[in-house]
Amino acid sequence: MFDIKFFGNNAFKPCELNGNYFLGYFYNFEGKLFRDEEAILHFLDLHNKNNIQEINKLSGIFTILIVEDSKLFVYSDITNFLPIFFIHINEEWKISDDWHYLLKEKGIFNINCQEEAGFLCSGFVSGNATLDNEIIKTKSGQVAIIENDKLYFKTIYSFLPQIFFPNKIDDLVGHGTNIFISAGKRLINYLNGRTAVVPLSGGFDSRLILSILKLNNYEDVICFTYGKKTREVEISKKVAEKLNYKWYFVDYEQITYDGFVQDEEFKDYAFKYANGYSMVYLQEYFALKYLHENNLIPKNSVFLPGHSGDFLGGSYVNRTVRITKHNSDIAKHIEQKYYFFKKKSKKEKRAIVKCLNNEFVNQKFVNLKIDKFYPYVEDWDVKEKLSKFIARSSYVFTYFGHEHIFYFWDKELVEFWKSMPYNFREGKFLYDKILSEKFFKPLGVYFEKAEIKTSSFFVAYQQIKDFIRYFFPWKYVLKRMQSSDWINYYALTGEMEKELVKKGLKPLRKFKTFNAVICRWYVEKLKEF
Repeated sequence: MFDIKFFGNNAFKPCELNGNYFLGYFYNFEGKLFRDEEAILHFLDLHNKNNIQEINKLSGIFTILIVEDSKLFVYSDITNFLPIFFIHINEEWKISDDWHYLLKEKGIFNINCQEEAGFLCSGFVSGNATLDNEIIKTKSGQVAIIENDKLYFKTIYSFLPQIFFPNKIDDLVGHGTNIFISAGKRLINYLNGRTAVVPLSGGFDSRLILSILKLNNYEDVICFTYGKKTREVEISKKVAEKLNYKWYFVDYEQITYDGFVQDEEFKDYAFKYANGYSMVYLQEYFALKYLHENNLIPKNSVFLPGHSGDFLGGSYVNRTVRITKHNSDIAKHIEQKYYFFKKKSKKEKRAIVKCLNNEFVNQKFVNLKIDKFYPYVEDWDVKEKLSKFIARSSYVFTYFGHEHIFYFWDKELVEFWKSMPYNFREGKFLYDKILSEKFFKPLGVYFEKAEIKTSSFFVAYQQIKDFIRYFFPWKYVLKRMQSSDWINYYALTGEMEKELVKKGLKPLRKFKTFNAVICRWYVEKLKEF
């Protein structure tokens, strides 16, 4: 009935115990770390007791598959970083952590036309679907269950607030500070003396992680920054120097990209990363490649990306969660706010909205609106964009053989910010206040005049630019995009575009982000299967 193939990856190897499989690690509120057989036994105990409350308190990166006679259950962490895929062939469920393996077992690629438009405009496939119309995947916040030869999914976690904390700013600052510190102790326990590597930008998220390490007297730390030389690079260098940590800069204007899409290592990375549902992530790939080729990172290092403190803090509240009488339909609202990589045809818009409505068909929208906000939009974001696009970007560390930890997705931190009133999250008001006053200023890493800030005016300005951009000549728009291309994506995606043009496709035009080129490249490569 079940044909299970777990491959693992370069950082996490699968563990099997009595027909149950585990991949990754998790830890509880007390900081106790579980791996391999110990993790399976602990999780089996929680599963057998149906203790969903305790399961939802587990932090980490993990997937566990439990087999009970003719039943099968799959649980994962809040980001679903290690998804599992299913396909039903010849009265048998084939199950794997490798989408391409199931595609080969199937023998043919059938593009999921319903989901293709959404992928090309967002960089991920929504719901439990993949780019093949017969292969299904797990999703954040769910347990997958096969029973009586039928696969279904049950929601066990959401980002919907049950209660809001009282509106006393001093109490919230103190409580939030303590939780950041508590999560930091669990982080230190997980590191266990290994080299911590922090991708350091000029923003607050990665700076907080570095501050937490410093406050815990953790000295084996390496920082790196990549891209073009911008103001963010100067800030990141200044932070690392102030905290006395080693810092490397990988200049993307000094890297040769000619023909990289033909490189066998890159092709291997691209297909393992995308795995049938996510856009190939290019940003840190060349930085990691450079650091490895120059032996700058010890083998047993652990990466500490800053995903996604700003989201928890509220950076997206006014951009995507706020609603008006003009966008009160949740599916249309999400289509407008999240599916923006390229200009959409009316047909593509309808396809995206239809897929979204199919996701929401069984969801009961209780207390849909809180004041002028949709809590359901954030819940959707956590399970879709954050899981499949943002958190997935850390697979680049996995590919190069390194574990990583999502400090900001420590469950105690998540629950604190989930229960925060929106007026304290708008513009990251409370988040920035805690970080700047309780961590950065005491350590001397807050630079009042140099800080990169996003005002409500800037958000409104960007929205106006997005609205009028397609009224201008494409050459002008493309030139403007190049002027703010800090990651050198124009050169990177240009190589992908060249390959597609050689195959007879026309160059892509009228896109808002170079990600649109990457998405098209991956879909076209799949069609060659």
